[in-house]
Amino acid sequence: MNISNQILNIILLCMVLGIFFVQTTTNFFQPPADDISHLDGYTVELAGTLKDEPSISKDEFRNNFKARYVVKVESVKLGKNDRTVSGNVTIFTRFENQSDIPKILIGDRIRVYGLVRKPVRYNNPGQIDLPMLLRSQGITAQMSSRTITFEKNLEPTLAQKFMRQIVSIREHYRESLQDAMNKNEAAIIFAILFGGYAGIDESIVESFTATGIVHILSVSGSHISLLAATVTALGTFFRLPQKITAGLVLFVILVY
Repeated sequence: MNISNQILNIILLCMVLGIFFVQTTTNFFQPPADDISHLDGYTVELAGTLKDEPSISKDEFRNNFKARYVVKVESVKLGKNDRTVSGNVTIFTRFENQSDIPKILIGDRIRVYGLVRKPVRYNNPGQIDLPMLLRSQGITAQMSSRTITFEKNLEPTLAQKFMRQIVSIREHYRESLQDAMNKNEAAIIFAILFGGYAGIDESIVESFTATGIVHILSVSGSHISLLAATVTALGTFFRLPQKITAGLVLFVILVY
Protein backbone atom coordinates (compact mmCIF):
# COMPACT_ATOMS: atom_id res chain seq x y z
CA MET A 1 0.00 0.00 0.00
CA ASN A 2 1.53 3.35 -1.03
CA ILE A 3 1.61 6.52 1.05
CA SER A 4 -1.36 8.17 -0.69
CA ASN A 5 -3.59 5.17 0.07
CA GLN A 6 -2.44 5.16 3.69
CA ILE A 7 -3.27 8.86 4.05
CA LEU A 8 -6.68 8.32 2.45
CA ASN A 9 -7.44 5.45 4.82
CA ILE A 10 -6.41 7.54 7.82
CA ILE A 11 -8.58 10.47 6.70
CA LEU A 12 -11.55 8.14 6.21
CA LEU A 13 -10.93 6.63 9.64
CA CYS A 14 -10.92 10.11 11.23
CA MET A 15 -14.20 10.94 9.46
CA VAL A 16 -15.82 7.72 10.69
CA LEU A 17 -14.62 8.38 14.24
CA GLY A 18 -16.00 11.92 14.07
CA ILE A 19 -19.40 10.71 12.86
CA PHE A 20 -19.41 8.02 15.56
CA PHE A 21 -18.59 10.61 18.23
CA VAL A 22 -21.42 12.92 17.18
CA GLN A 23 -23.94 10.10 16.89
CA THR A 24 -23.06 8.54 20.23
CA THR A 25 -22.75 11.74 22.26
CA THR A 26 -25.77 11.83 24.56
CA ASN A 27 -28.27 14.49 23.48
CA PHE A 28 -25.81 16.35 21.26
CA PHE A 29 -28.45 18.78 20.06
CA GLN A 30 -30.63 18.60 23.21
CA PRO A 31 -28.67 19.04 26.48
CA PRO A 32 -29.55 16.65 29.34
CA ALA A 33 -32.06 17.68 32.00
CA ASP A 34 -29.39 18.74 34.53
CA ASP A 35 -27.41 20.85 32.04
CA ILE A 36 -26.44 24.39 33.07
CA SER A 37 -28.21 25.83 30.00
CA HIS A 38 -31.60 25.09 31.58
CA LEU A 39 -30.85 27.81 34.17
CA ASP A 40 -30.82 30.47 31.44
CA GLY A 41 -31.87 33.79 32.95
CA TYR A 42 -31.17 32.79 36.57
CA THR A 43 -28.56 34.41 38.79
CA VAL A 44 -26.59 31.66 40.51
CA GLU A 45 -23.43 30.92 42.44
CA LEU A 46 -21.58 28.37 40.34
CA ALA A 47 -18.74 26.03 41.34
CA GLY A 48 -16.59 24.08 38.90
CA THR A 49 -13.10 23.35 37.60
CA LEU A 50 -11.09 25.00 34.86
CA LYS A 51 -11.37 22.79 31.77
CA ASP A 52 -9.12 24.57 29.27
CA GLU A 53 -6.28 27.05 29.06
CA PRO A 54 -7.42 30.57 30.07
CA SER A 55 -7.66 33.11 27.25
CA ILE A 56 -6.33 36.55 28.24
CA SER A 57 -6.20 39.58 25.95
CA LYS A 58 -5.74 43.30 26.38
CA ASP A 59 -8.63 45.64 25.58
CA GLU A 60 -6.90 48.71 24.17
CA PHE A 61 -10.14 50.70 24.10
CA ARG A 62 -10.95 50.19 27.80
CA ASN A 63 -7.29 49.89 28.82
CA ASN A 64 -7.85 46.70 30.81
CA PHE A 65 -7.62 42.95 30.29
CA LYS A 66 -10.32 40.54 29.14
CA ALA A 67 -10.30 36.98 30.46
CA ARG A 68 -12.19 33.93 29.24
CA TYR A 69 -12.41 30.72 31.25
CA VAL A 70 -14.06 27.46 30.19
CA VAL A 71 -15.37 25.79 33.35
CA LYS A 72 -16.72 22.29 33.90
CA VAL A 73 -19.74 22.84 36.12
CA GLU A 74 -20.09 20.76 39.28
CA SER A 75 -22.85 22.50 41.24
CA VAL A 76 -24.81 25.72 41.50
CA LYS A 77 -26.54 27.49 44.36
CA LEU A 78 -29.89 28.98 43.34
CA GLY A 79 -31.24 30.98 46.23
CA LYS A 80 -30.76 28.69 49.23
CA ASN A 81 -30.85 25.49 47.20
CA ASP A 82 -27.79 23.57 45.98
CA ARG A 83 -28.08 21.68 42.73
CA THR A 84 -25.82 19.19 41.00
CA VAL A 85 -25.43 20.47 37.46
CA SER A 86 -23.55 19.22 34.41
CA GLY A 87 -22.14 20.87 31.29
CA ASN A 88 -19.50 23.46 30.51
CA VAL A 89 -19.83 27.21 30.77
CA THR A 90 -17.74 30.08 29.45
CA ILE A 91 -16.93 32.69 32.11
CA PHE A 92 -16.04 36.23 31.00
CA THR A 93 -14.45 38.76 33.34
CA ARG A 94 -12.09 41.74 33.30
CA PHE A 95 -8.99 42.77 35.25
CA GLU A 96 -7.76 46.33 35.57
CA ASN A 97 -4.06 45.41 35.67
CA GLN A 98 -2.05 42.48 34.35
CA SER A 99 -0.71 41.89 37.86
CA ASP A 100 -4.31 41.21 39.01
CA ILE A 101 -4.69 38.20 36.68
CA PRO A 102 -4.35 35.00 38.73
CA LYS A 103 -2.03 32.21 37.58
CA ILE A 104 -4.42 29.27 37.44
CA LEU A 105 -4.08 25.87 35.80
CA ILE A 106 -6.43 23.33 34.28
CA GLY A 107 -8.18 21.51 37.12
CA ASP A 108 -8.13 24.46 39.52
CA ARG A 109 -11.46 25.29 41.13
CA ILE A 110 -13.51 28.36 40.27
CA ARG A 111 -16.50 29.93 42.01
CA VAL A 112 -18.45 32.64 40.24
CA TYR A 113 -21.64 34.58 40.95
CA GLY A 114 -23.59 35.87 38.00
CA LEU A 115 -26.35 35.55 35.42
CA VAL A 116 -26.50 32.40 33.28
CA ARG A 117 -27.14 33.00 29.58
CA LYS A 118 -27.43 30.69 26.59
CA PRO A 119 -25.16 31.62 23.66
CA VAL A 120 -27.05 33.75 21.13
CA ARG A 121 -26.92 33.38 17.36
CA TYR A 122 -27.36 36.67 15.51
CA ASN A 123 -29.03 36.19 12.15
CA ASN A 124 -26.55 38.24 10.17
CA PRO A 125 -25.85 36.78 6.71
CA GLY A 126 -22.76 34.61 6.65
CA GLN A 127 -22.18 34.76 10.41
CA ILE A 128 -21.08 31.61 12.19
CA ASP A 129 -23.62 29.67 14.25
CA LEU A 130 -22.06 30.43 17.64
CA PRO A 131 -24.36 28.22 19.78
CA MET A 132 -23.66 25.20 17.56
CA LEU A 133 -19.93 25.93 17.52
CA LEU A 134 -19.82 26.12 21.32
CA ARG A 135 -22.08 23.07 21.63
CA SER A 136 -19.59 21.06 19.57
CA GLN A 137 -17.05 21.98 22.27
CA GLY A 138 -19.45 20.93 25.03
CA ILE A 139 -20.20 24.55 26.03
CA THR A 140 -23.89 25.30 26.52
CA ALA A 141 -23.97 28.50 28.59
CA GLN A 142 -22.10 31.73 29.30
CA MET A 143 -21.65 33.98 32.31
CA SER A 144 -20.11 37.41 32.78
CA SER A 145 -19.08 38.48 36.27
CA ARG A 146 -16.48 40.29 38.33
CA THR A 147 -17.31 38.16 41.38
CA ILE A 148 -14.91 35.25 40.86
CA THR A 149 -12.72 33.34 43.30
CA PHE A 150 -10.01 30.83 42.40
CA GLU A 151 -8.71 27.90 44.40
CA LYS A 152 -5.60 25.84 43.56
CA ASN A 153 -6.09 22.12 43.01
CA LEU A 154 -3.01 20.41 44.42
CA GLU A 155 -4.18 16.93 43.41
CA PRO A 156 -5.17 17.10 39.73
CA THR A 157 -6.32 13.98 37.91
CA LEU A 158 -4.07 12.21 35.40
CA ALA A 159 -6.00 13.78 32.52
CA GLN A 160 -5.63 17.25 34.06
CA LYS A 161 -1.88 16.70 34.52
CA PHE A 162 -1.64 15.71 30.87
CA MET A 163 -3.54 18.83 29.75
CA ARG A 164 -1.34 21.01 31.97
CA GLN A 165 1.72 19.54 30.28
CA ILE A 166 0.28 20.28 26.84
CA VAL A 167 -0.36 23.89 27.87
CA SER A 168 3.19 24.24 29.20
CA ILE A 169 4.56 23.03 25.85
CA ARG A 170 2.43 25.58 24.00
CA GLU A 171 3.64 28.33 26.33
CA HIS A 172 7.23 27.27 25.74
CA TYR A 173 6.78 27.73 21.98
CA ARG A 174 4.97 31.05 22.50
CA GLU A 175 7.78 32.43 24.68
CA SER A 176 10.46 31.14 22.28
CA LEU A 177 8.77 32.91 19.35
CA GLN A 178 8.47 36.13 21.35
CA ASP A 179 12.19 35.97 22.16
CA ALA A 180 13.02 35.64 18.46
CA MET A 181 10.73 38.34 17.01
CA ASN A 182 8.31 41.09 18.01
CA LYS A 183 5.14 40.07 19.84
CA ASN A 184 2.75 40.69 16.93
CA GLU A 185 4.76 38.58 14.48
CA ALA A 186 5.18 35.90 17.16
CA ALA A 187 1.41 35.88 17.73
CA ILE A 188 0.77 35.36 14.00
CA ILE A 189 3.22 32.46 13.73
CA PHE A 190 1.83 30.91 16.92
CA ALA A 191 -1.73 31.22 15.56
CA ILE A 192 -0.72 29.52 12.31
CA LEU A 193 0.80 26.66 14.31
CA PHE A 194 -1.78 26.26 17.09
CA GLY A 195 -4.76 28.47 16.21
CA GLY A 196 -6.29 31.48 17.96
CA TYR A 197 -6.14 35.27 17.59
CA ALA A 198 -4.56 36.10 20.96
CA GLY A 199 -2.01 38.89 20.67
CA ILE A 200 -2.72 39.69 17.01
CA ASP A 201 -3.71 43.24 16.09
CA GLU A 202 -7.35 43.46 15.04
CA SER A 203 -6.35 45.21 11.79
CA ILE A 204 -4.24 42.19 10.80
CA VAL A 205 -7.09 39.78 11.58
CA GLU A 206 -9.37 41.95 9.41
CA SER A 207 -6.80 41.79 6.59
CA PHE A 208 -6.68 38.00 6.81
CA THR A 209 -10.49 37.95 6.76
CA ALA A 210 -10.74 40.30 3.78
CA THR A 211 -8.35 38.17 1.73
CA GLY A 212 -10.18 34.96 2.62
CA ILE A 213 -7.27 33.29 4.41
CA VAL A 214 -8.32 33.83 8.03
CA HIS A 215 -8.77 30.06 8.37
CA ILE A 216 -4.95 29.86 8.50
CA LEU A 217 -5.17 31.35 12.00
CA SER A 218 -7.42 28.52 13.17
CA VAL A 219 -6.78 24.81 13.59
CA SER A 220 -8.45 23.42 10.46
CA GLY A 221 -8.50 20.37 8.24
CA SER A 222 -5.38 21.56 6.44
CA HIS A 223 -3.42 21.49 9.70
CA ILE A 224 -4.67 18.00 10.55
CA SER A 225 -4.03 16.69 7.03
CA LEU A 226 -0.48 18.04 7.01
CA LEU A 227 0.18 16.54 10.43
CA ALA A 228 -1.27 13.17 9.39
CA ALA A 229 0.76 13.16 6.17
CA THR A 230 3.99 13.97 8.02
CA VAL A 231 3.53 11.22 10.60
CA THR A 232 2.53 8.76 7.87
CA ALA A 233 5.63 9.62 5.85
CA LEU A 234 7.83 9.12 8.92
CA GLY A 235 6.14 5.79 9.63
CA THR A 236 6.80 4.67 6.06
CA PHE A 237 10.41 5.87 6.19
CA PHE A 238 11.09 3.85 9.33
CA ARG A 239 9.08 0.90 7.91
CA LEU A 240 6.65 0.77 10.81
CA PRO A 241 3.63 -1.57 10.55
CA GLN A 242 0.53 0.16 9.19
CA LYS A 243 -1.45 -0.35 12.41
CA ILE A 244 1.29 1.29 14.48
CA THR A 245 1.53 4.18 12.00
CA ALA A 246 -2.25 4.69 12.10
CA GLY A 247 -2.17 4.63 15.91
CA LEU A 248 0.62 7.20 15.98
CA VAL A 249 -1.31 9.45 13.60
CA LEU A 250 -4.43 9.36 15.79
CA PHE A 251 -2.37 9.93 18.95
CA VAL A 252 -0.48 12.92 17.47
CA ILE A 253 -3.74 14.45 16.20
CA LEU A 254 -5.34 13.99 19.63
CA VAL A 255 -2.39 15.67 21.38
CA TYR A 256 -2.33 18.48 18.80
